[in-house]
Amino acid sequence: GNAELAPWPGIPSVQLDWQDGQLSVKLVTRFEDLPPQPLGKGEAIVRQGIKAYHYWQRDLGAEKQQAQLLRNQLPIGLPGSEWLLQGEQALALVNALPELVDAGVVIHWHQDSARLKSLDEAALSLRIERRQDWFQVEGALALDEHQILDLRLILRQMTPGQRTVQLDEKTSLMLSDKLVERLTMLGAMLDEEQRINNKLAYPLTRLLSVITTEGDAAWQSLQQEWQQEVSCPDELLTSLRDYQKEGVRWMATLAHHGFGACLADDMGLGKTLQALIVLRMRQHLGPALVVVPKSVVTNWQEEVTRFAPELDVVVFENPAEREGMIREAKAGQVILINYGMLGSLAEALKSRRWSSMVLDEAQQIKNAGTQRAKLLFQLDGDFRLALSGTPIENHLGELWSLFTFINPGLLGSLGEFKRRFGKAVKDPQHMALLRAVISPFILRRLKQQVLTELPDKTEIIHHISLSPEERQLYEATRREVVQQVQSADGRALMHVLSGLTRLRRLCCSPELVMPEWSQTSSKLDEAMALLEEAIDGGHRVLVFSQFVDLLSLLRTRIEQKSWDYCYLDGGCSAKSRQDSILRFRHEEVPLFLISLKAGGTGLNLTQADTVLHLDPWWNPAVEDQASDRAHRMGQTQPVTVYRLVCEQTVEEKIVALHDEKRALADGLLSGQSEVRGLDVESLRALLMG
Repeated sequence: GNAELAPWPGIPSVQLDWQDGQLSVKLVTRFEDLPPQPLGKGEAIVRQGIKAYHYWQRDLGAEKQQAQLLRNQLPIGLPGSEWLLQGEQALALVNALPELVDAGVVIHWHQDSARLKSLDEAALSLRIERRQDWFQVEGALALDEHQILDLRLILRQMTPGQRTVQLDEKTSLMLSDKLVERLTMLGAMLDEEQRINNKLAYPLTRLLSVITTEGDAAWQSLQQEWQQEVSCPDELLTSLRDYQKEGVRWMATLAHHGFGACLADDMGLGKTLQALIVLRMRQHLGPALVVVPKSVVTNWQEEVTRFAPELDVVVFENPAEREGMIREAKAGQVILINYGMLGSLAEALKSRRWSSMVLDEAQQIKNAGTQRAKLLFQLDGDFRLALSGTPIENHLGELWSLFTFINPGLLGSLGEFKRRFGKAVKDPQHMALLRAVISPFILRRLKQQVLTELPDKTEIIHHISLSPEERQLYEATRREVVQQVQSADGRALMHVLSGLTRLRRLCCSPELVMPEWSQTSSKLDEAMALLEEAIDGGHRVLVFSQFVDLLSLLRTRIEQKSWDYCYLDGGCSAKSRQDSILRFRHEEVPLFLISLKAGGTGLNLTQADTVLHLDPWWNPAVEDQASDRAHRMGQTQPVTVYRLVCEQTVEEKIVALHDEKRALADGLLSGQSEVRGLDVESLRALLMG
């Protein structure tokens, strides 16, 4: 009762404690070796001593004000006076410590805590020297002006997903996201001796653009050469949009430096036009080879006439003259052939060198094991260009095939590729690395990014209920298919796909499976209702299906209504195909029925403002390509896309798979990474009720 109370002399401070990957932050008041007290909280009297006691009186109100001042200075932005920080929040605070100390904030670490220091990409410096057909890479990380860390030490300690490295017993390093990304890519590009193959040198220069790099004369010369952008003649670019000019310069620069390219622009952005300008620039170097699907041969001829009239396009009419014309092709000539002709012309095509080689719809070689892909890999050419709105549709092996054509050796053998990048579909770190390697050679722009004047596209999934009779038939067939699959031997995949195709055709119309079917066909009834509504509203419609016999059933109904229409499938001759296209473009024909395979690419049909997909396909990119026959440059009206999907059927499950398919492409081209392939079990699951 007779104790004298002195004012508490404690100092407001921030206590840090780094434990188990978390940074504990507390606002405390400290004095000498006394246990720190929570700032603005707790007992009003502090006692010290065992035999003789000292007492201090705390002013909790004043401490609360001090706590508020500290809170305002810390880059945390959360209420309270105690926090557990991880990741970016922890890094932000550690990065701010020097400024906080300069501003007078007292910082101290818990006695049991490791000290945590931060590093960002500015701390990384590299030295690169040429060795025969590879480069030696050495590096350092500057912790401060007195402490320099060897790159090997950091790379050895890093594990996927980790952003902290234990330097010693008393110090941990927290790495910024950017530094983790750079180190991860470096670690994956370099071998165990920190060497990098010549093939990866160009992607490495792009990676190192923000890193202090000292190189020997050979490396510096290479960098200076690769930094030079090719100038394109103004007269060739005058008619192009800005993004197309950028695409031409990008392709021409890669060609100049001896690299191939993949122009992966969205449908309707003028990939053919950009490729033709590059061919015009390179025509003096020798003949060019252009390989396209049969359906777009005429389209390429028209585009050359319109945008590159000085090029001499050679299209073979007499089979007997083909080989001779290939062997005698001269500078300024473009040999235009379709993929189906490759096999018969293999020896002639391999017998000469091409100044430029262009593959249109390059997903045609997504399977590296096919004869056409193997032949194209063997051709001798200076500049290799792949055009594709969907450079990857289903799995990463398609990307390997594409790059084996445009930049042979960049991704190694297929076995090496699988070892290095096989986890990319599941692991963000591997996905980031793969993007770093391929991104210098792929250019992708989306319509919404570059064509702000393009009207909106509205996509509608139009659900259809099967009639009781159709439902009964569907379920009976599904159970039958399940039994067949369960009893199948090693040919499970074939049985699953066959069963799924049967169910999909039932959804479209039972008549496709049972020609004697005389009852209702819900999907065709609904399609006719939508078409009637569209025609009455003055709309013009593209109707797509992958089943030609479904289009035939629809044609019969359309003819009964006496509606005018155009028609195109794979069985049409080149002349009838072109006649149908020109008729739809120049006459007010309301309907154009098109098989997905024959008309999903290479057409410009902006006269239509409505697209109707009668049946969903596994890969949404194929449907998107078809829809973009209407939604592309030149379209002035909003476009509406309808997908007809039968409820509670395999069609609904196929549509549910679309997000995964889109994610695989986006993962490589725009940064997403949560993707997986479609395997037998995934397909089998579609059969379950």
